[in-house]
Amino acid sequence: VTTKHLKSGKEAKMDFMVMENLFFGRTISGVYDLKGSARSRYNPDTSGSNKVLLDQNLVEVLRTKPIFLGSKPKRVLERAVWNDTSFLA
Repeated sequence: VTTKHLKSGKEAKMDFMVMENLFFGRTISGVYDLKGSARSRYNPDTSGSNKVLLDQNLVEVLRTKPIFLGSKPKRVLERAVWNDTSFLA
């Protein structure tokens, strides 16, 4: 998207990525913004609702509360991760 300042005429270009709202109509117990990195990916403030946690927060939680998946949901998750990383590559 390119915007143009009305008085100066200066243009600014911005790139947008639009995603569907996966949370609509659902009760969400936790949100993680995962980037696949451990560097600066920990949010020490985990209190309160609507708190977005990071990669290292998930690693910390999984030590005591692992996610168990059956074979079919595991394959679906693996395929989704594969598709996403292939797209981003």
